[in-house]
Amino acid sequence: MKSWIILLISCITLPVCAQPFTITGKVTGVRGMPLPFCSIVLEQKAGRVLKGTLTDSSGSFSLDGVAAGSYRVTVSLVGYRSVSTDVFEVKDADYRLPDLELIRLGEQLADVQVTARMPLLEVQPDKMVMDIEHNVLATGSSAWELLRKAPSVTTGKDDNILLKGAGCTIYIDGRPVYLAGDQLVQYLKGLPADAISKIEIITNPSSRYDAAGSTGIINIKLKKNKAYGTNGTLNASLGRGRYFRQNGGFSLNYRNSKINLFGNGYLGHSESFNQLNYNSIVRNDTNIVYQDRSRYWHPFATNASFKAGLNYALSSKTTAGLLINGYVDRSKATNDGHTTLSDKNKQPYQFIDALTSDSSRSENIMYNLNFQTLLDTVGSELNIDLDYGHYNSRETSRNDNLFFDRGGNAIRDPYIFRTGKPSRVTIRSGKLDFTRYFSKQLKLEAGMKSSWVTTDNNLLADSTGDKGAWIPDRNRSNHFIYKENINAAYATATYSLEKTAIQIGLRVEQTISTGNSITTGQVQERHYLDWFPGLFITRTIDTRNQVSFSYTRRINRPGYESLNPFTDYIDPYTLFVGNPFLRSSYSNALELKHAWKEILFTALSYRMDTDVETEVIRQDQQTGITTNTKENAASARALRLDITLSLPVTSWWQSDNNANIAFNKNYSAIPGFAYNQEAMAASFSTNHTFTFGKYKIQTDIYYGMPTRNGLARLRCYYGWNLGIQRLLLKDRLTLKVNATNIIGPNAYRAHITGNGLDIKWTNEWEGRRVYFSLAWKFGNSNVKEGRVRNTASQEEKNRITR
Repeated sequence: MKSWIILLISCITLPVCAQPFTITGKVTGVRGMPLPFCSIVLEQKAGRVLKGTLTDSSGSFSLDGVAAGSYRVTVSLVGYRSVSTDVFEVKDADYRLPDLELIRLGEQLADVQVTARMPLLEVQPDKMVMDIEHNVLATGSSAWELLRKAPSVTTGKDDNILLKGAGCTIYIDGRPVYLAGDQLVQYLKGLPADAISKIEIITNPSSRYDAAGSTGIINIKLKKNKAYGTNGTLNASLGRGRYFRQNGGFSLNYRNSKINLFGNGYLGHSESFNQLNYNSIVRNDTNIVYQDRSRYWHPFATNASFKAGLNYALSSKTTAGLLINGYVDRSKATNDGHTTLSDKNKQPYQFIDALTSDSSRSENIMYNLNFQTLLDTVGSELNIDLDYGHYNSRETSRNDNLFFDRGGNAIRDPYIFRTGKPSRVTIRSGKLDFTRYFSKQLKLEAGMKSSWVTTDNNLLADSTGDKGAWIPDRNRSNHFIYKENINAAYATATYSLEKTAIQIGLRVEQTISTGNSITTGQVQERHYLDWFPGLFITRTIDTRNQVSFSYTRRINRPGYESLNPFTDYIDPYTLFVGNPFLRSSYSNALELKHAWKEILFTALSYRMDTDVETEVIRQDQQTGITTNTKENAASARALRLDITLSLPVTSWWQSDNNANIAFNKNYSAIPGFAYNQEAMAASFSTNHTFTFGKYKIQTDIYYGMPTRNGLARLRCYYGWNLGIQRLLLKDRLTLKVNATNIIGPNAYRAHITGNGLDIKWTNEWEGRRVYFSLAWKFGNSNVKEGRVRNTASQEEKNRITR
């Protein structure tokens, strides 16, 4: 009887002990592109082959019926280097491997050495990536200067960043910079390239991202350490053009099996110049006046940024983290301006000398709490982020304006005024993201987010009276408070077939805002709900060809400062005025992509924008005063073709090339600023890297053809850069020397005509410099990096001063 009982128990427990599990994973190329038809082989620890399969169109694979034990997986594909995993244990649950990356075979050296070089420009299925860390020409530059040279990126006349000719959203490490407008520009100009690892250009983000940004997202990824124990980097650079520029920084990382402490800090001082020439013709029924203005802006800036974080593993599946980001800027500038007024015969009759002294102090700090837990072994997870931050600034300015006739005699009393502008912005936000794998074919993502933003700007202006005493100028002072609450929810579903992957997503955002001008008593309230669908389809034709299609709808909300109805005085004849009635603009984008052998990439896109935010210039024909403001134009259309060729010419020569051509149509029915304009734009860049042992030589050339934007005719831009790098001390010390803008104008040049306007605008920055830099790596350099977290306040911080 006892024997029968033992036999019965054995039969019952045998299926349990031998319960089969599933091993899943994904195979990609170096640019993140899924690789289909890869051979997957499962081996036991002893080396005996158990079973095999092939990856599907999404690069995914599944090995079913695997018993508990120790295994290794080997991946191979014709034309690529095979990869084998470390031995791993399957115990009591299904097991998901991290993504496996295959590298294409390069040139054979002496029949034994295989070389595979990473390109400086990578095209991945959902984004384009610029490698800054290994770019010799990035030495000594700032983030703003790097973005100006990025594919599809240009700058406007006020140094603002444009992606495919329209507004975008800027991120740092998946988080917003917490600045926009002039403050964002100054931050990017103060962020050294030595601190940057990569720049990601995401033109069609999925529904998981905030819907803000007409043309997408530019994400700047800072350098990170990657080792257990203690390790870090030290770097310094010195540049010389007309003036000097210095930058220095460090990064530190400590990691063990439970805790990861990391941080970095950067300090920079820059002195530069900006030369603005503004020539206009004012016509009325009886007269013509020529206004010729020049302004030499000479800024001195010292800025510092820091990041500190802690990740703690509560268990093998759960991690909690704290992250603090901060930025401090102190700057002063002198602005020497001259204006000449001439009659219809171009004879000068009045001169204005304007001297402006500016001083600004700003600091922002952002706190993030993060909780992440894995729900199973196939990739399902829950992520929670809570953010709190504030931005404080104080700007002061004194303006002295003197008026003379042709003989140098004063023709009126000097106009002297000063302004103070304290500003404070507070952001609170939280978000929850959930990912669930129902099978190897089906994945669901869902989440929600809420944010609350309050911005308080108080412009105080004084001018001198008859006796030289300061008198409050109530006509130019303004106190404006803006509050905004955005609530959002999203869901996406991704389904992978044999050769096709489909993702459908929907995001809904509710916006509640109040703009209150304390000075004028004007209150503007808005409450609206928007839906943002997204569709992404990827089709793998064979091992060499892959096509994809995407559709997204996005929104571009006005910057907080653009809604502030204050008047910013530039000179007696130039004003900038905010507009509290600005509406959000909307964009619908279609994009078709093709990739061939991870070498040639093409993208055809079409974008339709409505209620486009447009900078409007109006000129009073009687007084000659020019007023700049922002209003909503009617519509814009853009058809664009982008081609990227990333070619390893030889084992020592890598060539990265990008070209694009666009056909734009813009329509405006704004009174006094109407137009119906069509134009073509095109640009190209070519970058070549030559590697000889410890030496690397790099050069690039770029060119953008003349085009039109609204009423503005834009002149061409071009440039040439050259650099060299040398590795020393077992590759731990890196020396770089480079020269920027060896040829080419570093300027925005435009001629604005129509609706009574005739303005020539040239805005030139200092660009021709020589840089020298040193970077030293110390400590261990063989293991993982800290987590990269996307915090909750990703979009709000970008709009603070836009």
